[in-house]
Amino acid sequence: MFPDARVLTWNELAGIRDAGHEIASHGTRHVDLSLSTDSEVKMELLGSHHVFRSKGFDTSTYACAFNCYTRKADDMIDGLYRSIRGFPGKNFLPVEGHVYHVCAGNSMKELEDARENQWIIGVWHDVDPKRFESDVVHVKKTGVRVATVGEMMP
Repeated sequence: MFPDARVLTWNELAGIRDAGHEIASHGTRHVDLSLSTDSEVKMELLGSHHVFRSKGFDTSTYACAFNCYTRKADDMIDGLYRSIRGFPGKNFLPVEGHVYHVCAGNSMKELEDARENQWIIGVWHDVDPKRFESDVVHVKKTGVRVATVGEMMP
């Protein structure tokens, strides 16, 4: 889909995972699930899941392209993913159900607004490993607790 873009190698992705960060599945064609048929949703969920598995990655979360969550996808994740990332917003503990939210734009203000019983997903698209680590260090310097999704989800 992105022939001119530099993409992560599987080894770089493994390095990010091994540092404790979540690698979420994001679909096979980066489509809006809310506009997709049942068979297209199933293909998006299954296709990327199988690719990651074949490369040794056990992705536990499906991250909807465009944050376009649909109940249809939530109903189909059982056995493939533990959770599905959907709408912009904040999450409150304890987490109920499969769906959790990202912040719209991941601004530093939103991160600093997170309080003890709230959490926000930081999302990186078109990841550069060095920039990613630099971003994580920057967020930690604000005093915001950085945790993996696995630590936050029940």
